[in-house]
Amino acid sequence: MTAHDKSLYDSLVGTSAVFGICVGAASGGRLVSYGRRRLLIIAAVIGIPGVALTLYLNLYALLAGRVIFGLSCGLMTVAGPRMVEEYVPPHLYSTLAPIFTIAGPFGAFICLLGGLLLPPDGAPESQLEDNNTWMYIFGFPIVVQLLLLAHMVCGIRTESPKFLLLKDDPESTKIAE
Repeated sequence: MTAHDKSLYDSLVGTSAVFGICVGAASGGRLVSYGRRRLLIIAAVIGIPGVALTLYLNLYALLAGRVIFGLSCGLMTVAGPRMVEEYVPPHLYSTLAPIFTIAGPFGAFICLLGGLLLPPDGAPESQLEDNNTWMYIFGFPIVVQLLLLAHMVCGIRTESPKFLLLKDDPESTKIAE
């Protein structure tokens, strides 16, 4: 592999998730009108196979997985704050709203700590090939996605009352009350 190819692949891997996030956030603005809880469930269901694809030793699978996972993250960045805003009681909102903002950098910090488990930069090729620690780092979001999915399916059983009231549907209004 030439230095040019390595640079190209590094750029593609680095930007593929950002592309997915942009598409997810742009489409999430429209999709959130169908339900915040529903969108978070869809995002988790999309994100799990996306993360799983990144664990294959194939460049195209890695790129596709990062785009799909990025799409999932973009959808969550739209639906998550709206869900918190609508579900949390007003007197607790100023305390709980920053949690969503802090969760992203905290997750990134956890992944950076995982990088300490990787072999050093100057490690011999054989040590790099034998080390599968990167799979734990890339696979970690599956745990988070599964927890989100379990919470949305088992813990929160309806859309937020505010969302249901805004739907202007008599059946939804009964559920919200």
